[in-house]
Amino acid sequence: RTLKNVNQMVRRSTLEFKRSVKACALVDVLLETIESGNTLSFDYVLLVIVASVLAALGLLSNSSVIIVASMLVSPIMGPLLAITFGLVCGQWNMVKKGLFNELVSLAVCIFMGIISGLIAAPFHEQLSFPTSEMVLRGNWNNFVVGIFVALLSGVGVALSVSGQNT
Repeated sequence: RTLKNVNQMVRRSTLEFKRSVKACALVDVLLETIESGNTLSFDYVLLVIVASVLAALGLLSNSSVIIVASMLVSPIMGPLLAITFGLVCGQWNMVKKGLFNELVSLAVCIFMGIISGLIAAPFHEQLSFPTSEMVLRGNWNNFVVGIFVALLSGVGVALSVSGQNT
């Protein structure tokens, strides 16, 4: 009897050990994936610029399709995911790096918006400002709806990264 109990304990311990090793490996892969999206590189900044220009073109041409395309190109979800994951896991360096990268991204977007506005301003009569897309983005109700859309998108991205469903 005791030998059988010992064998069962060894099996259980082995299974628990394998599960914990597998869990640690998955967490390591998840951390690596999130860190790679939270790196301020030339490619990252260039993607933010491209996404900003696409968003400006979408607003100027009154095209929601181009605006959505800019969201798909934008890498800004990476730092947000790092901030969220860092807060949940107590990884304060990841939170700081994510906040910094998000603020740099925001500054690049604002700068590109100013440049786009300065370039488009002389053509305001031909473009008939504000376009309906501009008006919709400035509407308080759409802003509130946009917050919920952003939250749901964040949950979707978190699930896709953590569940490797990309």
